[in-house]
Parts: sequence; structure tokens; C-alpha cells
Amino acid sequence: MSTPTRVVVNNARGESFADVARRIGAIGDITIPSTYSDAEVMAALSSNFAEIVAAAGYTVIDAVETGTSALNSDGNITLTGEQTIAGVMTSTSRVLLMDQTAPAENGIYVTAAGAWARATDFDQTAEVVQGSYVPVTGGDNAGAWVLTTADPITVGTTAQTWRMWNLNQTLQLISDLASTASGEGASLIGIDLSVAQTSETVGAILWNWADVTAAPWLADRTGAADSTTAFNDALATGRPVKVPSGTFKISSLTALDRDGVVIDGAGPDLTIIQQTSTTADLFTIGAGVTLRYSPSISNMSFTVASTKTAGYLVKASKTFGLKVSNVRCDGYFGLVDLVTCQWTTIRDSHCVNMVATNGKAVSARSGGSNLIIQNLSVDGGVGTQCYAGLYVEEWDGVFMSAGTQFNRCGNALVIAPPAATNFDHMFVSGASFDTCSGVGILFKNSGGNIRRLVFSAGWNGSHSNSGVEIEAGASVTGLTFDSWRTVNCGSYGFNFQEPVDGFSYTDGIISGNSTSSSGTYSGIFFANGGTYNDMNLSNTRITPLEGFSNSQKYAIEVEAATGPVFADSTIVDCNLSGNVTGAISWASANPRTIFMRNNTGYITEAQGSATLLNGTTSIAVNHGLSLTPIAGEIMVTPLDDLGTASKFRVPTADYTSSQFTIRVNADPGANVGFAWQAVVA
Repeated sequence: MSTPTRVVVNNARGESFADVARRIGAIGDITIPSTYSDAEVMAALSSNFAEIVAAAGYTVIDAVETGTSALNSDGNITLTGEQTIAGVMTSTSRVLLMDQTAPAENGIYVTAAGAWARATDFDQTAEVVQGSYVPVTGGDNAGAWVLTTADPITVGTTAQTWRMWNLNQTLQLISDLASTASGEGASLIGIDLSVAQTSETVGAILWNWADVTAAPWLADRTGAADSTTAFNDALATGRPVKVPSGTFKISSLTALDRDGVVIDGAGPDLTIIQQTSTTADLFTIGAGVTLRYSPSISNMSFTVASTKTAGYLVKASKTFGLKVSNVRCDGYFGLVDLVTCQWTTIRDSHCVNMVATNGKAVSARSGGSNLIIQNLSVDGGVGTQCYAGLYVEEWDGVFMSAGTQFNRCGNALVIAPPAATNFDHMFVSGASFDTCSGVGILFKNSGGNIRRLVFSAGWNGSHSNSGVEIEAGASVTGLTFDSWRTVNCGSYGFNFQEPVDGFSYTDGIISGNSTSSSGTYSGIFFANGGTYNDMNLSNTRITPLEGFSNSQKYAIEVEAATGPVFADSTIVDCNLSGNVTGAISWASANPRTIFMRNNTGYITEAQGSATLLNGTTSIAVNHGLSLTPIAGEIMVTPLDDLGTASKFRVPTADYTSSQFTIRVNADPGANVGFAWQAVVA
């Protein structure tokens, strides 16, 4: 039976389609002008293909009128009588038989009303040789066919195997793949030609006999049969693998512990891999011992036969320069699991329906560095959701850019370095964390240290729990949010169960939180105990969400029991107004350890004037401050002569949450004006 084989394109020269085609033509003394288009090049080679094939060492046999093939319903026929073969009615016709049940019967025959006879030009061992090229001019199997059986061939005894040969298909293949970027060649699955672009003979360029492999490379592009063996064999060559359009069913693949693992599809809408295992990783790259360089997986979609409960699309151990790009996965436990990897890039990819409760779209752990995430979209789906969009443990350097979205996960981002380890350096710009069933950003008390994180110009909102939570016992240093929105969460905007050294929130919004129970949770909540060093809020709006009713209890709330201590901290130029109960609840904390100025809804500076009327010795003044002033915080200056009074005073005993009192020692005999200024905290 004639069977297709794999394709190998070795483009170490980095030539174009036209360059390769001209080298092919030159072997048959065919000149192809440099002005020809690709289509004209194809036409020129096609019209002179017999000369090229002969010059390359193939044996060109006279054409036949029709031929049989198992590709049609006439694979095996009776060798007697005139009959219809592949749509052609014979009449003393020259025909090629390629798929007889007894393969030794294959070959060229001349039909007759009685018994057929083999063609006299193709019935001897000297005539029937490997590489015989036979044009088929008519019928369903029209084209060119080549005998691949190894010499010597005894006619009538040796099985003959024929393979279809099509120049246009060959040239199109070269056109598609001559620019293989790696220069290391490529292995293709599911196509029926072989090309090796490093030889100067057409035989090597168009059919690399030494490198033809049959059944193991046959991948079912309909997804009906399992293609695991075909993929494993292709990957075992060590060359980049090009996967064409189609649907391929795979269970799990053999682990690859080498450099340069490259798998590239025709595009996520065209190349679809369906994994049948519900627990296994699909691609395993590296064994965690030797650093493996430059693996790449791109331009494919991955689906599952049923939702995965374990196993990542890619599990990489100790790799350098892994790239996952333009990939879609549906129903997976996770996209990528990185163990001690360096300089990993995940970009232009999409994950949906991740419903394993302990699943993680991206996991990075065990001391790796430099994870770059660009335009990655993760949507956990409706109902049960994965544990995290991004989960990181011990790591140095995570960079996340605009277009990245973690939606409908258990938690969007979880940072959890183990004991005696560090998570260092994260920069997130323009990302969106939305509609998670837990927390948007969760800092775990996992025993390690979390340090130096910057979140810029992004969105974190509509989660069932808090927008950001620092668990009790977590160690976090250097946490900065700039132009960031934390909005519309069910609980707190920020839930500090543990102090952070160096927390900054500038030019942002913390609004509309406590949606699960209006007036219960505040925009920012500081739990009991500990010291907050360098806590700075500036130019930030902690208010009701625009267009919605107020829901946050306070803008800022300190837990009512033993409060934390604030040192070297500021709240300036913020809008803290409109919340259900008030702007700030300090409980037992000392607000005067925080520098607070120019805030809306929480007044720490005020000034004005007051007039003591003739015939009185005191006047109560409304100061409008949000804190009850203490000694030294109110300054009063007479604007007029005190008249018969000799002195005035502002007793601290008269200070209340709303007023202070100016007193004189005698009726001044006329009205006296006073200017006053109050500065608290």
C-alpha cells in the first residue's frame, strides 16, 4: 500500500523559496529568471520536471493512463478484462497498479479482454529499480508516482511500494519553510514529502532517501486516532518541529532533556492539540540538572478530552530562554510550571476554563529568575475556579506588561516564598485582575520574604474578597502602587493583617469596596499590632465608586483593639470623603505619628477669624478639624487692641472635637477681632 511519510526541511543556508527553486532548476539545465514570481517559478519547474528528475538520477518511465490506489475504492483489482480504474475505462490501456493485496503484483500492466500482461518496458529486474518515476495522466490518481522499494527487485516476487510525488506540493512546502529561522532544519508531522536543503542534488533536495520514515511519523490530522508516537518521534530528531493545520490527539509526550526544543504550529486557529490524559503534563522540558537553552512552543491551541485535574501544558525545569507564544489552552490545570528557570517569556496567549481548584495558570518556583509576561489572558471560567492566575514562590524578577489579564480565578496573583527564601522584584504595568472568587493580590505567610514590588497603571477589582491582602505573619517590604485602581471588591480594598515596611499608594483609586455588605469593610484596613514604617498615601481617592452608592465603612480603618504604630508615614492630597461611617477611624492608634496635609474629607489644617463682642469675655470658635486639637496646635493672634482687657488665652481644657474657645481677662469695652490657625498631626 502506498503511504505518505514525513517531511524534513534543513535550511541551514537560510535560503528563500526562489533560491532553492533556482538550484533545483540548474540541475536540469533550466534557467529561471530572477524576475519570476513564485508562481512563475513553480510553472517553469513543473513544465520541465521530467528533465530535472532525470538529471537528478531518477529513472523516468513512460506515462500510464490511470492507476490504482487504496486512496480510492479500487486498491486491489482482478488482473483480467477491461474495467473502470480510478474513473477511467480501460481499453488496451497502460496502467499502474500500486495497492494489490499481494504487493508483488504491483507494477505496470497493459490491459486486455482476457489476462493482463506486464508492460514490456517494466517487467525485468534491470528495468524495475528504486527511484522509477511514473507519470499517471488520468483518473483519480493522476500525478507522479515513485517506486521506493530497495534494489534489487525481482518482478513478481519482490513487493513493490509506490509513493505519490507532486512537484507543486513540494515547491509550496519549500516556499513555506525555506525561511526556517533557526537554521537547524525542521521536522513536520503529517505531510508526505521529504526535503533536505543542504545537498546539491535534486534527489536530496526533493526526496532525501536516507531520511524517509513511514508509519511512526503519520499523525492523524482529523483527531480521530492518537498521534502521540508521531509527535514523540518528531521531537526525538532534535530538530525544530513544525506542526501543520489540523487536530491531533495526544496523551502525554516523552520528557525532553536537551537544548533547542522548538514546536511551532500553523496558528492557534489552525493547529489544535487535544490531550487525552487528565493528569499528565503535556510537554516536559529539562530534568532540572543541566541548564537547557532556548525551548519554544508557539502558534497552537490545546484542548482536553475532559477537564484536567493535574498536569501543565508545559513543565520546564532549569531552562534558559523558554518562550511560550500565541498559544491557547482550554480546560487545563495550568499553562506553564517553571522550576529554577531563567529568562522565560510568556506572551500573546490565552487560557480559559481552568476549573481545578488547585490549578495555577503560571507557576514559578524554586529559585528561578526573570519571568516576562506580555499580553497573557487567563479566564478561570464560571463556577469553580483555579487557585491562581500567577503563583510564585522563591523567585527573582517578574515583569508583567499591558494586555495581561487574570480574570475569574480563585486569586489573580499569589506570592508565597517558602521559609528561608526570598521573592524579589516584581514590576506590573497595565495589567488587569478582575472578578476573582478570592483575593486579587494575596501575600502569603509562607515563611519567606517578599520584597520590592511595583504595580503601575493597572486595575484590580470586583473580587469576592479583598483587593489586596497581606496575611498575618507575612513579611513584605517595599510595596508600591502608582496610578492603580482597587475597586468594587466584596471585602476590603486593602486588608493589612501584617505591617508592611515601605507601602506607597500614589495617584490611584481605592473605591466602592465592601460590596458584599455595605458599611462593613473599609477601603484600607490596618490590623492590630506591629509598626508600619514609611507608609505613604498621596493623591489617591478612597471614596464611593463614581456612579454607585457609598459602600466602604471608612476610607481608612485601624482595628479597634491595640492599634499598630505608624512611623515616618504620610497621607497627603487624598480624597477620603463620602464613605458610610467616616474618613478615618484611628481606634487606639496615634494619628499624630503620620504627616497629614491637604486631604479632602479629613481636615488637619484650618484657619479663620473670630470677633469677641463688646460686653463678653469669651468666644467659642468652630475649627472644622477632623482631629481634636491638643496643646500647641492652635495659634491665635489679636487683630485689634484689647481695650480694657490686658491679656487673652486659648485654654486646652476648652478644646473639643469641634471647637476651641478664646478668652480675655476683662470686658475689652469694644469688639476685638482675632485671627487663628490650627495645624494637627
